[in-house]
Amino acid sequence: MDDEAPDLMDYLSPIPEIYAHHLFEELIRVRWATIDLECNWKFWSDNFNESYHTRTAHKQVPPIIDQDHFTSRYEMFPMGHARIIQMGRPSLRDQLPDDVHHPFDDVLREWDIDPDQYPDYETKAMQGWEDLKEAKKRLWKEKGYLHYEHMNDEDLTESPFNFMFPNIAFGASADGMSIFRWEPDPKDPEKCTFDLWNLSYPVEGKESYVVCTDKTPSEMKEAEHEHMVYNDGEGTPGLEDSVVYQDWSLNAGQTEGWHSRGYQEP
Repeated sequence: MDDEAPDLMDYLSPIPEIYAHHLFEELIRVRWATIDLECNWKFWSDNFNESYHTRTAHKQVPPIIDQDHFTSRYEMFPMGHARIIQMGRPSLRDQLPDDVHHPFDDVLREWDIDPDQYPDYETKAMQGWEDLKEAKKRLWKEKGYLHYEHMNDEDLTESPFNFMFPNIAFGASADGMSIFRWEPDPKDPEKCTFDLWNLSYPVEGKESYVVCTDKTPSEMKEAEHEHMVYNDGEGTPGLEDSVVYQDWSLNAGQTEGWHSRGYQEP
């Protein structure tokens, strides 16, 4: 152990300062799982530090969160931590067919905004995004979202994803939080474990929580711990619609690529 190591809060800086006005202590952990994976743990450090794969791996996300790299903001910090801030509105180049229900409509209606008032898709995405900020600032107390009190415009609508060097990532949205941790297998560098936590803020009358990019709800109570073995997806029932399930499906191909004689370094 390093006697000269910095204090924890100094090491984590500036992440604690960035999220000082979030009430993380009120979160309820509604999902708690550990998954055994067959890949090197550093795959996840790479995976959670770029957004190039997201448009092909996570096709359900762009209608809700703009994953375009050119509309996102990237921040890198001295101790190796980083953030990707993606806009909490639909991508302008991912318009769904007219006969397909748009999930952003549900977000707007939840905050008393009529999605049909906008003349076209681009206006709904852009002006609706601004209207959503205003509605949340105006209606948070009335609707019981008391944890919104000290959040700013970015906190209320955007989708920041944080990487904590060397092996933790988390997404802290206005309504909840997901935390991921990956650790090496002590005996086999081709294996690792992946911890998944989904957490939600308590809101009066809210009985379940759904991560905005998923479909399966979790009951609003402290979860029991589950230990799973991925096994090509067969060993992780109930997680098939999650973003990280789609990431786990990349493990085998990435591992094979790393074993290629043509591969030198990332």
